[in-house]
Amino acid sequence: DSGRLFMGDSNDLQIYHDATDSYISNTQNSGDLIIQNGANGKDVVFNCDDGSGGLTTYFKVDSASEATTFLKRIYLPDNVKAQFGNSSDLKIYHDGSDSYIDDESGTGSLYIASNALRIVSANKGENMIRAFEDNAVILSYNSFDRLSTTNAGVEITGNLDSPSISINDYI
Repeated sequence: DSGRLFMGDSNDLQIYHDATDSYISNTQNSGDLIIQNGANGKDVVFNCDDGSGGLTTYFKVDSASEATTFLKRIYLPDNVKAQFGNSSDLKIYHDGSDSYIDDESGTGSLYIASNALRIVSANKGENMIRAFEDNAVILSYNSFDRLSTTNAGVEITGNLDSPSISINDYI
């Protein structure tokens, strides 16, 4: 447990075990620590105990698909942002109280593409907004559909309450 494998003129790279943990360490701040696989078409695979004594793959760098594939959930604590784009234009995060999809510093629009989009309550028991490709957009109150777009305009179920309403004669 006290032995170390030293490499480099200044012992820059060390591989060792301290009776509890194992380390691969770049100790002299002399550059990046690079893990590379030069085998044609082969992956870099990260395996770990699965909690019951067996090994499972948690993530891999997949050369065939040119992607990093995560095979287990990714956990980001509060206020840690998943950032996307060269300038980190899009962020997804939770601040401990609220959840955000943040495109405030991005250029252009935020697109959500789907043939059927549903926004439901946190318990997934109530519809709030539903939108269907080439069809209706439906707004619901307590899972009761109240406003729906149609090919002829808008359909309202229930009362239309407004402190003042002006209907244009041209409609």
